[in-house]
Amino acid sequence: MAQEETVHRLTIPPAVTISGEIRQAEELTIEGRLEADIHGTRTLEIAESGSFVGNAEVELADIQGRVDGNLTITKQLIIRSSGRVTGRVRYRDLYIEAGGRLAGQVDALESGVETETPAVSPGDVER
Repeated sequence: MAQEETVHRLTIPPAVTISGEIRQAEELTIEGRLEADIHGTRTLEIAESGSFVGNAEVELADIQGRVDGNLTITKQLIIRSSGRVTGRVRYRDLYIEAGGRLAGQVDALESGVETETPAVSPGDVER
């Protein structure tokens, strides 16, 4: 009998604001507002209605909404046409659709380089 693999998914619904720390949510979708530090997340998806303020280190990020903070993307960052990303961003691969915006300190990660996202509190980022 084969064991099912458990994937930890978390969705922040529209019109909901959460502040704090998110750990081990392998797949995180933000449709509302999240002010947090994110750890242990593989994929981050921010819907057009969603916003994120804080620090995150993830493998894959697909941004349709707004991000203010420090992001380290160890594989691929996609900023969709409605996406707005500001702050310090480090990425391995980057794709920006026409209309998408990226502003702040932006650095490409080199292969084999260890990552460490510097800490910032939500109050440190202008809104």
